Amino acid sequence: MPDLKNQQPESLTVAKPPAFRASFTDSVLKLPTPSLEIVVSELPPDSTIRRKCHVLIVEDERHIARLLDHVLRKEGYDVTVAHDAEKALEAMEFMTPDAILLDIVLPGISGLDFLRHIRASRQSAQIVVVVLSGHWFKHDDPTLADAGATAQCPKPIAPSRLIRKLQECGMPPLLPAAPVHSEPHSSDNIDGKDT
Repeated sequence: MPDLKNQQPESLTVAKPPAFRASFTDSVLKLPTPSLEIVVSELPPDSTIRRKCHVLIVEDERHIARLLDHVLRKEGYDVTVAHDAEKALEAMEFMTPDAILLDIVLPGISGLDFLRHIRASRQSAQIVVVVLSGHWFKHDDPTLADAGATAQCPKPIAPSRLIRKLQECGMPPLLPAAPVHSEPHSSDNIDGKDT
């Protein structure tokens, strides 16, 4: 095995083409590797950096969760699935979703109690929450508004209606770039079970 401790580091140089328009400072990263030149390609002048909208699905019925996951991913959203409110709260310790699709009738903590809990926190107070329910709520029920719901999408869920509702709430598949949030490991299903 080579003795890396006493080896002289070479450098990695990042070069930019002359027509590069973004503000960029040249820097050198010292690495114990052979020199390498990386050329940054020119971005179109009208390009805007975007990121995928991250949606947390809180739904205990696995077939509905699978359908929602499939529909949202197909439309270009990043998705995390939790099958109860406790798992959703655990996930939110590591990431802040842009939107939450929330079933009201959940095992353990109800969807309304979960909603009240996240609205009480400054970190999650501004998250878009679309309530999914086929139960006792009318279109503009004050119970949902009082708890902090942004919108409601009745069950059975029509995929086109759900996507339209997210977009009406300001959550298209691609959002302007924002600070990167911590996200759970790539499994995306935080309770470790199959959706």
